Order: sequence, then structure tokens, then C-alpha cells
Amino acid sequence: MTDGKGERQVICGANNFKAGDKVPMILPDYALPLRPGEKTPFVIKVRKVMGVESHGMLCSPQELGLPDQVDGLLILPADAKVGQPFAEYLGRPSGDVLYDLEITPNRPDLNSVIGIAREISAVTGHPLKLPEVSFGKNAGASIQPGPAVTELVSVRVDDAELCPRYVARVVRGVKVGPSPDWLKTTLEKVGVRSISNVVDVTNYVMLESGQPLHAFDYHLIAKTQDGRPTNCGAPRGGGREIHHAGRQQRTLTGQMLLIADETKPVALAGVMGGQIQKSKTRRRTC
Repeated sequence: MTDGKGERQVICGANNFKAGDKVPMILPDYALPLRPGEKTPFVIKVRKVMGVESHGMLCSPQELGLPDQVDGLLILPADAKVGQPFAEYLGRPSGDVLYDLEITPNRPDLNSVIGIAREISAVTGHPLKLPEVSFGKNAGASIQPGPAVTELVSVRVDDAELCPRYVARVVRGVKVGPSPDWLKTTLEKVGVRSISNVVDVTNYVMLESGQPLHAFDYHLIAKTQDGRPTNCGAPRGGGREIHHAGRQQRTLTGQMLLIADETKPVALAGVMGGQIQKSKTRRRTC
């Protein structure tokens, strides 16, 4: 087959393609996108299959981290340009540079884009530029006055030493769905799998600012006697169980901190959300 620059011999076990088809190909020394649970990417190498050298790999959508489910290769349209970077074919930028930084345990402030920018600013003397925070302006929307957050939800901190500050905001009128391509791409570049627009934006802000966030289904948070959903910060998790977002049930230790409502854990604080259960139905939290 040809990669746009020359002929290349590739061994492939799929059987859903024919001569003349156009498919994505990864060349040797390039890596597949990280899959959920993987810590290191799979790097393609020149290898022998039954004594025949294979110089690359033809890809399925699953191997490329795409949502399509195909039993075999991803067959591209006939007008796809041979040799074009696949990112460009998808309309995504392909010239970004990724930096793999090793952060020592005593510098958790560097586990974010702003943290790294602040350090570079201190070293170089260049001014630090922080993202502008605005409500509604970027989307061309107007902010309508409404009830105070304290009228809609309450927050209680059970251990101020372990969790000195925990705050909440109520967001209404959100339609949960797929994220835009730019957000999916940004998260994929740092090994974070896209879940939905609500979950993805919390992960995006966390990676940018270093501040862990969780988004919860408002109507599934248990209410107190005054009728307000209540989240508690930093109760200990010893012996309690939580259903993680991946539908795995785990027993927590006394060293683990929770975010919980009045009746159940809803997240492992700053680490992972859970499944909020109600009437035998599980709803996704971020």
C-alpha cells in the first residue's frame, strides 16, 4: 500500500476492506492514543509476522479512540487525501507540541497549566497571563438574576483541617451531550477520555487551574429537612462502599476522603466521581 510518499508493506488481519480502500495508518515509532486504564501508549514498531516484515499498522476507529464501533478497519471516503495527517482529515490541529513533565511530590502546584505558567513566569521574569473569567459574555448570553445558591443547595464541611474549603454552584438549563471536537482533542492529548460535555468541562478546568471539580445531578442529591440538596466535604470513607463511574464497586478505607450527601457517598474527594443510585437506576456523575 502507499502512504502518500511511497509503497509500504503492512500486514493486516482485518477482512472488511478491499483493494483501493483508504484507511488510517500509523507508521513505525508513532503511538496509538491511550485507552482507558492505560498509563503508557502502545508504540508501533517494524515487526515480523510469519517471517514477513510489517512497516506500520492499519487502524480501526476503536484503536484511534473514535466512538465508531466497527468490526475491522475504519474505511475512509473515496475522496480522502492519501498522505494527509489523520488529525487534519478530522479537522483537528496536527502541529501541537506536547511536553511530558515529571513533577516531584513536593510541587503539586505544578500539576496544572496555570501552575506551570506561574513557574515559567517566575524563572524568566515574563508576566503571568491568567485566563479571563467572565459569565455569559463569551457565549453572547446575558445573566438573568435568580435565587441565591444558598437557597438551592447547602454545603457542609465535616473536617475543616482535611477540607478547608468546599463550594458549590448551581447550573441550570444544561443539555448533556457530546463535547465539541476542540474539547475532546484537548483532553485526548493529555490522556483524558472524553465522557460528555459536562464531565469534560470539569476535567478541562481542573487541568487548567489545578482545582478538582465534580458535577452532580441536582435532583439525585439527598435533601435535608429544609428541602435543599446537601453535599458534605471530607467525611472519612472507612468501611463504606462507592460505585465508581466505571460501574466498579469499591470499599473505602479510613484514609480516603469523600464528598457525600445526607445518605450516601457521591464522589471520592478530588479523585473520581461515583454512580448516584436511586430507585435501582444509576446516574452518571463526573
